[in-house]
Amino acid sequence: MVDTDHLLGHGHYAVAPFNVFGSLFAGLVATVLGLAIGRMALARRVRLAARHGRARRYGWWVR
Repeated sequence: MVDTDHLLGHGHYAVAPFNVFGSLFAGLVATVLGLAIGRMALARRVRLAARHGRARRYGWWVR
């Protein structure tokens, strides 16, 4: 938001919305990727534990 404020303060009115929506999009993509990687890592851990007879119970989010 500080960068957007600077853009608006310097008269770059056309670029400011791209900065806002680009930042929002990048944050959402990073969140989705982080959740996907975390779920994959947990699922792998569950599979490896099951192979070694140390199965744990996790919630519905582990497939």
